[in-house]
Amino acid sequence: MGNAPGVEFPNTCVDRPLIELLPAPAHIHPHRYLVLDRHGQERRALNLEIRAGKRDRTHNAHFAPLLRALKWRTRIIGSLQRKLHFHTSVNPLIACLRLRELRTHRDHGKLCSAHRFDHLQVAAAVAGVPYTTQMQANPRDNTLTLIALGVLAFILADTTHEALGHGLATVAVGGIPVLLTSSYFSTSGYFSRWIPAGGGIANVILGLLALACTRLARKAAPSLLYFLILLAAFNLLFAAAYPFYSGIALFGDWASVIAGLAPAWLWRALLIVGSVSLYWLFLWWLAAAFRPFCGVGDRAGLDRLHHITLIPFLSALVIACIAGAFNPQGWINILVAAAPAAAASFGITQLDHFRAALTSDPASPLAGPIPPSPAWIGAAALAAVLFVAFLGPGIHFH
Repeated sequence: MGNAPGVEFPNTCVDRPLIELLPAPAHIHPHRYLVLDRHGQERRALNLEIRAGKRDRTHNAHFAPLLRALKWRTRIIGSLQRKLHFHTSVNPLIACLRLRELRTHRDHGKLCSAHRFDHLQVAAAVAGVPYTTQMQANPRDNTLTLIALGVLAFILADTTHEALGHGLATVAVGGIPVLLTSSYFSTSGYFSRWIPAGGGIANVILGLLALACTRLARKAAPSLLYFLILLAAFNLLFAAAYPFYSGIALFGDWASVIAGLAPAWLWRALLIVGSVSLYWLFLWWLAAAFRPFCGVGDRAGLDRLHHITLIPFLSALVIACIAGAFNPQGWINILVAAAPAAAASFGITQLDHFRAALTSDPASPLAGPIPPSPAWIGAAALAAVLFVAFLGPGIHFH
């Protein structure tokens, strides 16, 4: 295999043949994701992007495919600044490839920053700095931190619905609070349709605020950014799914909202249609918010999306059922209230069907892996204990 100018292959070990070096395209856009197929044609997906300033642009890029197992996606870019020790690693059982001495313009002073690979890890150092150790391929988001983020986001969404939504609405209309639990809020005295509707309204407000914060926190730590996304997801999807549940089962908040309105079948139909429409709209918005954690519709990106959505969803379902088991109404409360509240967020596990989550956006840089975080885990553990101990059996006001 021929070597690109300025690139050496001092240490290569593979158990599959590499493919011939491919020529670079005639025009390279430095702010785009670019990948070639085995015929040297530009493809849709992007796994590596070298960003530069106004004058500090990459040029004379050389692209070489790694392995057939990677579907001929190119990973080698020449013409960086100064000399680098550039190390890429695949699964150690499959291949290991090290690249050295990549050169760039000599009249620029700073090294371009590189985005992360989706299924390769990259380490680069300026000449003179000790060579970096080999990094493991495909860093996984920490499972315990994902559980903690899911538990915290759900508890906040549930508390917002019951305490802030129903509770404040009760006080606002002159009602009397009786019992606050993790699954329902009991009142006495004056009845108003605003009391049952208040829970969903509060969820929508908090969910939209959290979604707006994700736009402002694009460069925040991955754990904080993902917590805001989950907070938006649990609130918005809970609010959107509840009218569907009430319209089908004629039970819950929105069944109380339409109680006494005629014709009943029309109002139930409006709840169902409106709920489905709103749920799809919120999923579409959330898919765009999840983009930094997927960004490219390749196997590595999809695997990550499934991993970081399924674990928080299951965590929310578990904590909801545990708290519901202590409810005064008994185990039936788990089936009719606690479990459905958490199950409303099932849509986040299906975001791979939304193109908005699988397309790259230069304005939304890919987020790094979610690391182990004792702070998030400790906060979630404390919140879970308080949630189950107090809101499980309920807090009596009168």
